[in-house]
Amino acid sequence: MARKHKHEEHQNHERWVISYADLVTLLFALFVVLYALGEVKLKKLKEVKQSLAFAFHFDGAGKTFEEGIHEKGDVGGDLLEGAMILNPQRGDMKEYLLQTLPEEFEEISGKSLDIVLSDDTVAFSGPLSAFFSPGSKRLRPEIHPWLTKLVEGAHAVASHVRIRIEAPRLRIGQVQATRAPYFSRDLCLERLGFLDSMVGLMTGVAEGDINHEFSTMTLPASLSSWEDVATIAFAFSNPDK
Repeated sequence: MARKHKHEEHQNHERWVISYADLVTLLFALFVVLYALGEVKLKKLKEVKQSLAFAFHFDGAGKTFEEGIHEKGDVGGDLLEGAMILNPQRGDMKEYLLQTLPEEFEEISGKSLDIVLSDDTVAFSGPLSAFFSPGSKRLRPEIHPWLTKLVEGAHAVASHVRIRIEAPRLRIGQVQATRAPYFSRDLCLERLGFLDSMVGLMTGVAEGDINHEFSTMTLPASLSSWEDVATIAFAFSNPDK
């Protein structure tokens, strides 16, 4: 009887393709997950930050890490504590001031506001160039009605308005009549005077309710970009009388 010869099994040298395909699929899934986790939604983060700050302010003596304009006096001392500016009963006004108006500002100017909320103060700050055209002493026409809504809305819950411009001190020209140097500080003070007069004419705002100041930035800026790095802030508070 003839003996049967066993045929040698052929080795499959392409089995690695299956493992490689599995590895590629897993890597793809990993990078999709990492991308999803790394996508930052700034609007949502701002809402979370504001909600947490608001919650901790009226429940205890907590404060945010940031300090508002009215937290410290100009000579280093704490300002007097005042009444809580936004309490839980003012939910509609809170949403109007902290969400509706900032969103409107972003739509109008293309730039965002920084908001600092403390027990007795709510402050809104943004780039100076979003409020004034370069070299102009008057507000941009599209910002004027928005600022009116902000001041009148905030003044409904706050008795005091404080306006501050912070900018680098640069020579930007000269006074034609006297040929004296004209500095960025001079322009900013004229802008503050315009805002003071404008806010003073708004409904319910008394002359003694308004205060303004200028402070010099230590950050360097070129002549062409100083208004982009300069900031303007509007703070509304209830200081003790």
